[in-house]
Amino acid sequence: MAVVTGNHLYIDGGEVYYVNNGSTPKSLPLNSTYSIDLSKSWSNDSVILNQIDKTSAPRSLNVGNLFPDPSGTSFYQWNGKISSALPYDQLPDPPAANLWQFRADGDQGKWSLVTAPNLKRLSRAASTQGNGTAYFLGGFGDWRSDKDYYSNTSLRFSGGGLVTYDIQSQSWNNYSIEEFAPTGWSFDANFHYLEGMGREGLLLAMGGATSPPGGTNRQGDEILNPFNYVTLYDAMVNKWYNQSTSGDIPVKRFSTCSVGIAGDNGTFEIFLYGGSVTASASSGEEQQTNLDFSEVYILSIPSFRWYKTNLKPTTSRFRHTCNVIGQRQMVVVGGLASLALSRLPTDPWGQGLGIFDLTDLEWKSSYDASASPYQSPNMVKESIAKDGRYPSSWDSPVVEGLFTNKAVDNDSSSSSPEPATSGKSNNTGAIVGGVIGGIVVLALIGVAVWFLLRRSRKPHAEQQMLVEHSKMDEHSKLDDEPPPTKRAELNSEPDDLHSHSESWEMDGGTSHRFELPASEGQKASNHSSGMAKNG
Repeated sequence: MAVVTGNHLYIDGGEVYYVNNGSTPKSLPLNSTYSIDLSKSWSNDSVILNQIDKTSAPRSLNVGNLFPDPSGTSFYQWNGKISSALPYDQLPDPPAANLWQFRADGDQGKWSLVTAPNLKRLSRAASTQGNGTAYFLGGFGDWRSDKDYYSNTSLRFSGGGLVTYDIQSQSWNNYSIEEFAPTGWSFDANFHYLEGMGREGLLLAMGGATSPPGGTNRQGDEILNPFNYVTLYDAMVNKWYNQSTSGDIPVKRFSTCSVGIAGDNGTFEIFLYGGSVTASASSGEEQQTNLDFSEVYILSIPSFRWYKTNLKPTTSRFRHTCNVIGQRQMVVVGGLASLALSRLPTDPWGQGLGIFDLTDLEWKSSYDASASPYQSPNMVKESIAKDGRYPSSWDSPVVEGLFTNKAVDNDSSSSSPEPATSGKSNNTGAIVGGVIGGIVVLALIGVAVWFLLRRSRKPHAEQQMLVEHSKMDEHSKLDDEPPPTKRAELNSEPDDLHSHSESWEMDGGTSHRFELPASEGQKASNHSSGMAKNG
């Protein structure tokens, strides 16, 4: 998991996935927080990662959520599950569902407990933040996220809501998403607060996965949501709406990463990278075999038009994280690479960090702290000049009003319309929420190490997941990790990997860092070949 706060990029959680002298890859929990200085330019093969000890801090988790404080001086950790890198009989109990805050102090900082809400801990929930509120969409829990289910490794329970946290008042709310996701299952979505688009409190969710109506959400039952529509949430009136998209629509996928940024021409662009087509694979290798998403796609709003960048693909991955850094660059941290690269001792990207210029649409090996401000790419500007600022048709008058400021009665249209075009799938239209952590590959003492970083308003007093055991469905694991009985036991553990705080520089010639989502089966992924996973 990764987050930008002030002039630093922070990485927390996940696992270290490493290959030593051609041996069988091994994983270890990543038990420290790391920071990268963004006030200075750097190259990905030599940037210094500052290690911050977590002596009295929250346990490192996989596929959770990090979100910044509006002050720019701290960030928070919520959700996530314990690592499965250790043998089943050596795994610790899942920690209590607490919210933790990291207060930055230059390259260092300290963790402290903020609140202990009456909520269950989830994983693979999508998250975004805006106007002083953090939003968490969907996700699910299991034995690795909640000790109440530690004795049953096959049981899963749905998050069943949209959880919000008001940062200033420290108040939590949970709103029903029944109109949005009738089955109650939503995970691994891309979730964005549309800053500067229409009124405050407008959010967009897309992609991810859900379960079929009446489905048990067992392994193989998941449905990947298509990208030929997006789902909009108006927080002012607590209603959901769909809007069709056009252009170079990406294929369905999950465990992607995306960043959103306001354009210079009154638009908002979302950049989508990576992912996997196999939502229910039983292993990381199965997912990697079906992985070939190295292209970068752009969704421009309010035209709701997709663009595929004209780039020569470099490297694909999933269960990675990405963040906007500086003025106009996207950093991709960790992730699982394709199967062909998964056994390599080093990451093709220096230290597992991929840098993408959002204006020039170029992959680079360095971060430019003095880059000029972001401008929408030329391909987007030229298309808008030719085809117009808005879509050729709106799915509803309400959606049109949100972006054109036309006065429309919000009750005049269904709050959860089905996808408008016949080409849309017949699923429930639910967007799966999940932000996956990242994997980082580091070379320490001659060993190539991959860090696998495990990233209504009808208020409910508690999350829907707080239901009696008798009402819960039993499910096969949704992650790509093997069952506990099949987990490989690690033969050894680096003596000083997480024992103290220090700054160190990777060898640019031999080491590469990946940050991957730390979710179940998201190792070297959620949340990934000597890589770091979020899982």
